Amino acid sequence: MSNQTKCYFMKSFKIIFCLTYLVLLNTSCSKTNNPTPIVKSSINPFGVIVQDSVVISPNFQVTEGKNLGVKYLREAIAIPDFNGAQKSSYSNAIANGFRVVLTVNSLGTTTQPNPFVTDIQTYQSKLSSILDVYKPELVVVENEEANVLYHSGTVAQYLNELNAAVTIAHSKGYKVTNGGLTRGIALLTWQNYINNGMTDKAQSFADRVFSDNIKSDLPALTNHSSLLSLMKFTDSLIKGYKNSSIDYVNFHWYEPSILNGGANGTYYSNQAYTEMIKGTS
Repeated sequence: MSNQTKCYFMKSFKIIFCLTYLVLLNTSCSKTNNPTPIVKSSINPFGVIVQDSVVISPNFQVTEGKNLGVKYLREAIAIPDFNGAQKSSYSNAIANGFRVVLTVNSLGTTTQPNPFVTDIQTYQSKLSSILDVYKPELVVVENEEANVLYHSGTVAQYLNELNAAVTIAHSKGYKVTNGGLTRGIALLTWQNYINNGMTDKAQSFADRVFSDNIKSDLPALTNHSSLLSLMKFTDSLIKGYKNSSIDYVNFHWYEPSILNGGANGTYYSNQAYTEMIKGTS
């Protein structure tokens, strides 16, 4: 079993809540006979998405959410798949008292990265129709906008799409966040230490977060051109978010850590990400 954690931050970068994604690798994940009791709380700020290699029934995700005592579930809708009605998984979540974070993807799943929206007028019209039917707690615009496996296009194109979504969502009273920044945040945190003359902290951060081959390639990243591009892309996105009207800044992290091969995954998530939040504020 592996974990992915997604966090949403206000533009002041104060933590609002985190959604912990339990990615079940298969349906046979074992459970102990005497599991640790889960303490439920009416103020639990967490949410969950349950994924598997097979289709999960709407009741399964609701049941797991209740077992974990969380308030939020995540759903996704691709604009081409919208048929004018709520998905059964969404309506079931609402009926069971959950708040839903809704990712709206401009295109469905394909074998190639999906380009960002360029026909803004059509996009806004379709998004408006979706938000007349869905009533989410938060609208997420695409998933992992800087991930080249999922998307293609420029920073300007994504920001145009995001700002177009903000206009529609805010007009209907919904809050909006970006799709989710990933590994570029770690690289920018290291660069921020360097830019501010904090070389000792930069080295400490690199030791805890980056693999040896990445550390030896800093600062130019000559042998990691994709990471260099990601860092620059992410930096431009963050600057754009500061000038936008989005309500939260969303980033994802994974355990074990991708950039250090998992050797210090726990330390990475608990302390290094705190540094990342401060370093990008």
